Amino acid sequence: MSVIQCDYLPDRQPEPIPLPLAARIARAAAAEGERIERQTIGQATREALEVLPPDTSPALIARLIAHRAVTLADRAEDRAIEELVTAARRHLRTGLDVGEVARLLGL
Repeated sequence: MSVIQCDYLPDRQPEPIPLPLAARIARAAAAEGERIERQTIGQATREALEVLPPDTSPALIARLIAHRAVTLADRAEDRAIEELVTAARRHLRTGLDVGEVARLLGL
């Protein structure tokens, strides 16, 4: 049995996102990341105070909370960017202009 390679099809490139829309998407994703980070810090602080012994170093607690909050915020920001870019490309393919796409995405 042999494998046939199909080199005759061009590599499909994703449609570029116009710069003004990309900037709005980046701002919205950063805001989502900041919101998640604040939320995580509050929740992690409450959990740390309940679970950790009272003599635990405040610097250690702060370092653990900050690491967890930043990690979750980064993931949320990446996910938000991916979802917004996918939705923007889908709307742009239908012929909508940048302003209309931004309005539909709540940007």
